[in-house]
This record gives sequence, structure tokens and C-alpha cells, in this order.
Amino acid sequence: MLLGPLTVGADWSFLKNVQTQKGDKQIAAAKKAIEAGDYKDAFLKLRTGVHYAPDNLEGRLLLSEFYVHLPGLRNLPKAEEILSEGLPYANGNYEYFQRYIQLLLDQQKDQAVIAFAQEELQAEQPPAIKKLLASSMATSLFYRGQFDAAQASIRQYQLAETTDGLLLSAKIANVRGNVAQAILLLEDALSHNQYKRDALYADLTYYCREPHPAKALKYARLRAAAAPEDTGAQIDLLYTLSMNGDTKEAQAHASKILKQFHEDQRALIMLANVAADEGQPALCKQVRQTALKLKMDPAPFELLAIESDITAKNYQQALTDCKAITITKPEWLTPADQGIFNALIAVANTGAGNDEAAEEAIDALMDDPYLRAESLNAIARRFENLGHVDTALRIAQKAHQENPSHQSALTVLIDLEIKTGQTEQLSEHIAQLLTMRHGRNDILAEAYATLSAQPGPRTPAETQTLQALKTRLEPTNAR
Repeated sequence: MLLGPLTVGADWSFLKNVQTQKGDKQIAAAKKAIEAGDYKDAFLKLRTGVHYAPDNLEGRLLLSEFYVHLPGLRNLPKAEEILSEGLPYANGNYEYFQRYIQLLLDQQKDQAVIAFAQEELQAEQPPAIKKLLASSMATSLFYRGQFDAAQASIRQYQLAETTDGLLLSAKIANVRGNVAQAILLLEDALSHNQYKRDALYADLTYYCREPHPAKALKYARLRAAAAPEDTGAQIDLLYTLSMNGDTKEAQAHASKILKQFHEDQRALIMLANVAADEGQPALCKQVRQTALKLKMDPAPFELLAIESDITAKNYQQALTDCKAITITKPEWLTPADQGIFNALIAVANTGAGNDEAAEEAIDALMDDPYLRAESLNAIARRFENLGHVDTALRIAQKAHQENPSHQSALTVLIDLEIKTGQTEQLSEHIAQLLTMRHGRNDILAEAYATLSAQPGPRTPAETQTLQALKTRLEPTNAR
């Protein structure tokens, strides 16, 4: 052997370098495939690349995005696994930590965020990462109703010196029923330059709406004036004007938004949503006309125009528009939009008193595979507002079946179970809700009153749920 014997360690090191280079090349090729729009090839190359180069954090981040955003691959636990396996290589990488924490939060894995943050905070960390970890921990404690612990973290890591930390302190005060303290905190912060004024104005507008509507309008105006190109700020001012009953100014501001953002599809959809929520068919149809002139996707605008008539109780007009769409069968009415369309037909027929036609449309939407929990929640509330709580319950049950971990869907289901008196699964659903984030105490209080009033012997599980519910509602448990 002219070169002499190689050690096992040297062999392994050489092989490892070769594999890493192979993985890095695959990941570089995957990035080019993404730029070219060849996502299937990119996905395959990323899998291979991460396998051979496990310390390539960019590759892991890209691969995880496929499992988050691609409908056919969507698998959040798998995305979490990919990022978790890269943590040993990620020390000091802000973007990687941020994405990993967000993925945990998206799955409501708040305890995992708390544990991860506590562990990493024991090590030396750059100041930015230390703030990220502490802020994430405080937020997760807040989500779990551990308000004292969240405030302790805010104090310990001086998070109130940041905008996010200050906003979290205000949220804690508000959830504890002290909206005046929340407002005072944010108003005081306006005199300090380190805070983002847009965020302060936005939250002040929200907190002031009920107790101080004039103040809410003041802060909405300030936010809109400071950010004239920000669609969200302009829409928030429009919504606040409408809530305050300033109809003439609201109409003028809506026209201004339509003129300013007429080429921005996202802005037009936001404006159409306000018109649909407020029951303003004229405005909604004006937005639709603008969008169609610019060849935008007709679907959201056509559907929101029908919804605006429903909100305004123009049920016959809504049905006339629905009939025209049913006859013409436009290309924009895709299978993904059909469920919403069926829901609009069902609600309009219910409002118009056409019970048989309504039931036919309800059956169609109940069989629709595309409707998601958020949409089903909104549909259920529509039927509840029309006094058809049994139908609302059916739809809420479908929402919960579609996504059992969707907290809002479960909350709506529990609320409707109580209202309809169909409480056979109430204890089971409450037990599940108690494992989720801190939510609406008014629903929990109603559930406790309903369950504790039920006659007959209770199972051990029902007794345990009732006790847990009682503990959650105790004033001293607003931790």
C-alpha cells in the first residue's frame, strides 16, 4: 500500500464529506427547480439533499415548507420533525429558530415552545435570539392562561421594552377584564419612540371600540393618516366609521379606498368583505364591477356580492343572482367554490322561507369535501342568526369533524349544543376544549351550568371534566 493504511476515522470523515457535498449539490439543484416551477423535482431533490447533508439548514427549511404549504403533501408534524432534526446544527440561527417555533405554535404545541425556550435560554444566545425565545415563551404561557407566568417572563427578559412584549402585556390586562389598564399601557407607550406606532394605534382602536368609540375612531384615523398606503389601516378606519354610525363619512372613505387601490386584488377583496359584512350590496357590486373590468378572478367578488344581499336581507335578489349562476355555469365556479355557493343558496332560501329548497342546498353543502372549518363556522352562525339553530348545529358538527383540533369550530359546536339542548357529547367536547388554549370563559360558564344541572349519576370522566371546568372558572385561576 503505497499511501499507507488509512484509519477508520479518516475513512468515515472522507465518506461523510463526499455525502455532504452530494447533499449540498442536490439542495442547490432543488432551488433552481423551484425557480423554474418544477416543484415535484425540487421536492425529490430536497429530500435526497437533506438525507445526505443533514446540517444544511436552508435545505431543511425549504423541505419543511413543502409539508406546510403544498395541499397534497400538507403534514405539519412531518415539517416539525424535519426542523427538529436540524436543531443540533442550528445554534445561533435566528431564522431557523423562528420558523421552528412558529411551526409549533401553528399546531398549538405551546408546552413544547415553553420547554424549548427554557432549555435554549440556559445557553449563551445572541441578544436577538434571546428576545425571540423569551417572547415565544411568554406568548405560549399567555395562550395557556398562565398570565402571571407570562408577565413574569415579560419582566425578567425586559420584553415590555419591545412592541410585541408591550402588546402582550396589554392583551393580558384585557383578558383579565381590565381593558382600562390595557388602554393606559398603550397610550403611555405613544410617548416613547421605540414602539411601532402603527401596532399601538391598531390595538388601541380595538380596545377602545366598546368603552370609548370616539377614541377608537381617533386612533383609527391616526393610523390611517400615518400609513396612507397600508390597506389594512384604511379598511380598519372604514370598519370603525361604520361601527360608530358615521355613514356618510364611511361611504366617502369606501369610495376613496376603491379609487386608490382599484388595481390591488387583495385590497378589493378586503373592501368587498366589509361591504358583505355590513350589508351594503351597492358598494359590494361596485367593487365587483371594478374587479371584473381588470380581469381579476371573479369568484370572490361574485360570491361576496350575493352575501352582501343576504346580510341586507335582500333574499330574493340573492336567489335571482344564484339562479343566474346556476344556469350559466361559469368557469370561475370551481369545485372548491361550490360549497360556499351552496351555502349562500341555502341561507338565502332559508331567509326567504323556501324550506324545501333550503334543505336541498344544505344537504349539498353537508356533502361538500372542500369546505373548511373556518367557512363552516361562518355558515353555522348565519343559520343561527336566522333562528335555525338545529341546522347551525349540523353544520358545526361537520366543521368539527373536518378539523377536530380547530378550537374555534369546537367552541361554536359547544355553544350550539347548549343552545339546542343536544348535550349528549357536551362533556366530551368540553374535556377536549380544556386541553386547548385559553378561550371564552362565557362559553365555559354556560357549559358548567348546563352540565352541573344534568340529573342522574355521572361517569368518572364526566365528574373529572366538571371539576376541571370548575377549577378553570375560579377567579383565582386567572393566573
